[in-house]
Amino acid sequence: DLRVYVCFGKVHYIFPRSNDPDAVIMNITQGAIGHNMEFILDDLDDQISEISKMAIASAKALKLNFAGVDILIEKGTKKPYILELNAFPGFTKPERFNISEAAIYEICSQKWN
Repeated sequence: DLRVYVCFGKVHYIFPRSNDPDAVIMNITQGAIGHNMEFILDDLDDQISEISKMAIASAKALKLNFAGVDILIEKGTKKPYILELNAFPGFTKPERFNISEAAIYEICSQKWN
């Protein structure tokens, strides 16, 4: 699956995760493996734009300014499906991508009333 980090209507990072084909859980803390984008680019390069739009639209639908959107990719058709939204998603390790820094930057750049 893919964890898509959305902050204030922008995708900041897409984090591919994999696990044993018989495993149901894709959480890193429960045995899944995190990958760089190169892991999926050859297979999903054409779908990245659609996946990003889906993640942004689903976060907006739930009125979340920050969310981790989990998207499952169907093996045969490569069609993306939204699996779940996380209002308090786990953060990637900073050496992979510093989502904390990106979120703070977005919060500080908002026009607040």
